[in-house]
Amino acid sequence: MGSYLELNNITQLSYKILSEIPLCDRCLGRVFSILSTSLTNEERGKSIKITLAMEIDSLIRERRVKDLSEVLPVLKNMGTIGETVLRKYGVNEPVNYACWLCKGRLSYYESELYQGVKKLVTEKSTRIALGVRLSRELSASENTLISKYKLTYYESIKNEIKRETGKRLKQEGFIIDLNTPELFIIYDVEANVTYLEWSKERVFGTYSRLVRGIPLETWEEKEDMRTLTKAKFYVPFSEPKDVRIFCEYPIFLEKLPENAIEGFQIRVIKKIPRRNRILLSSTPKSRKYRVTLYTKRQISGIKITDNVYDVFIEARDYKDLLLKIKNALSDAEIISIDAISLDQKTQEMIKRNE
Repeated sequence: MGSYLELNNITQLSYKILSEIPLCDRCLGRVFSILSTSLTNEERGKSIKITLAMEIDSLIRERRVKDLSEVLPVLKNMGTIGETVLRKYGVNEPVNYACWLCKGRLSYYESELYQGVKKLVTEKSTRIALGVRLSRELSASENTLISKYKLTYYESIKNEIKRETGKRLKQEGFIIDLNTPELFIIYDVEANVTYLEWSKERVFGTYSRLVRGIPLETWEEKEDMRTLTKAKFYVPFSEPKDVRIFCEYPIFLEKLPENAIEGFQIRVIKKIPRRNRILLSSTPKSRKYRVTLYTKRQISGIKITDNVYDVFIEARDYKDLLLKIKNALSDAEIISIDAISLDQKTQEMIKRNE
């Protein structure tokens, strides 16, 4: 193609790459990410493909391309944009839509990191930094691309995922702080799991709540667990204040509690060094609740007294529990709810951290 037209460096390099491998708009745009920074990588990549398609189309019209087979590989590797030119000239060969580099999964990775932050960061005031660990295959492919085509304006996949996810989180009020973060939230592509690391040493333990009415943290109550412990803490999941917790739920404390905490039972397990990977950071798949109900009809459960029963229900969380009660026992009145156990996997993860 170089003999037909003097292309600029961007178009020339893009033609060379796309003649050999298919790249999505985002991965092509990331090749020149440092240039024209007001654009997203997707916008940049799409613009390059459109320009390239127009150049090729003009060459075909001017009969400077002797045979379509000369430009067929690059058009096939441009996806929908290249397909438009091919169909225009009656070529119905299949087009490559799958990106050689990311396999079309960048949006999925960003979604997993975003959802991980939403689950793991319980307070928007917490300063967080985002991280990504690429799979060995993806990292090797990226390094091959950079070295083979001698890319100088390239932005890493990790950086794009962190930046785009960070933008979305900032819009929702989360604090992204790369200099002095309290938490590192990291998405591992190969394991497909999001986990956290602390910026400082923390104390890992478990807690149970033996009384009703004391929340973990609230702006409305005069007394909550934070004021009682006199320390910052993190819990990956919990229950509303009126649900007693008779099993052990994980907790990560900034420091050891100064005194016994009325209404709570805390078991300190060990200190966790800074930047240590915390796998016990997601919600359990199921929890078992004991629900005391008042109902005038006879139901399956333990009868406490006339019209009062204890029933045991497994649910994903408190909201799922209420939905199950509504669907199966719509005429019953809830007297009290207690959490009595977590799923086996979560229990085993707590034991492995002991």
